[in-house]
Amino acid sequence: SVLLNKPYQATTVDVFENAPSKPVILDLSLDIIDNMLIVTPPKEDTISSEETVTTKTVNLLDFNDLDIDYLAEDFLENSELISQEKQHVQDPYSFRCMPQVHGASKDTIRFVTKTFLTEINSVTDNPNIFVDEDEIISGGNFHGQPLALGLDFLAIGLSELGNISERRTYQLVSGHRHLPPFLVSNPGLNSGFMIPQYTAASIVSQNKQYATPASVDSIESSNGQEDHVSMGANAATKCKKVVDNLQTILAIELFTASQALSFMKAKSSPFLESIIQLFRTEVTIVNEDRVLHNDIVKASDFLTSLEIDSKELFD
Repeated sequence: SVLLNKPYQATTVDVFENAPSKPVILDLSLDIIDNMLIVTPPKEDTISSEETVTTKTVNLLDFNDLDIDYLAEDFLENSELISQEKQHVQDPYSFRCMPQVHGASKDTIRFVTKTFLTEINSVTDNPNIFVDEDEIISGGNFHGQPLALGLDFLAIGLSELGNISERRTYQLVSGHRHLPPFLVSNPGLNSGFMIPQYTAASIVSQNKQYATPASVDSIESSNGQEDHVSMGANAATKCKKVVDNLQTILAIELFTASQALSFMKAKSSPFLESIIQLFRTEVTIVNEDRVLHNDIVKASDFLTSLEIDSKELFD
């Protein structure tokens, strides 16, 4: 349950919480969610990645359906930042390719969900007893290969969500596009958000190791009778670690993007400003170096608990 619910939650939050990053890089383009561009390749989850917002009062980490009827552009409606004249020809891939990368991961989650539902509702006994036919048949329906492959695939898809999130964090702290290095007023004396980016990068690197498939391995047991096993349990335990790591990576991006917004003279959208104002009640602006671990934990808790009333935000 956790291995499937949390990935759905994370992909929904990923669309929400990377939105502050977009206008902070002052001249990012909204072309990536232009309808003509998105419908050119008929990729269902590329489209849903930029449609995902919210339709009712919901916990942002409690989605089971990603096909929601609002455009992500609504997040940035009436933003002064995003409407400023663009100064660069193209944006970094971590921003420009979000619909494609996020959409591919969502497609992975859906595939794995289908696999889980099939297996949960399948007969996996051995032997199988057919009363009407008066037959007892020994078979291999119990084999965990479908789940093992699915869990390995899920770990890869979620690892990539963390990978691209960390790249956006790096873009924010690297001193490009009108932002101070490390997102502090006095860089050099203060290391600022260098350490959260380090943290995200190290977690992303760990996820890459966890994304190495377990299902390609097999160790013979039972005196050669069980000569090919799925290693699905190992796939599940390391996938759970990827899921938990992704939550922290996304929290770091939110923390970083909110700090970057504090350096902007122009305002973001009313929607994002309201979210950041709420976030500030939990995590304050970093003016000088402090231990940021607690802030990252609070940012993670914020994403888990935040609820949005669509009537207040989109009417």
